Amino acid sequence: MIEERIDKLIKEYQEGIEDNCQIIENCRDTLIRKLNCGLDDYILSSANKIVEKRKENEYFRTFIELLNYVKGEERK
Repeated sequence: MIEERIDKLIKEYQEGIEDNCQIIENCRDTLIRKLNCGLDDYILSSANKIVEKRKENEYFRTFIELLNYVKGEERK
């Protein structure tokens, strides 16, 4: 029962990582287009979004590791 809930949380956080990776890719593409067009005003917001989502992914990965650890301890 607990293991099922942990698996569900892991899946949700993995989906969050996948979503963030797509956002990062989109922001990166937008950033490149803006650089190529000389739209310097909007570059910082795209760059900040990339940094924010990468940090969030690291938090998600750490939490997933902790959940896997707890799940392993629950089996003992």
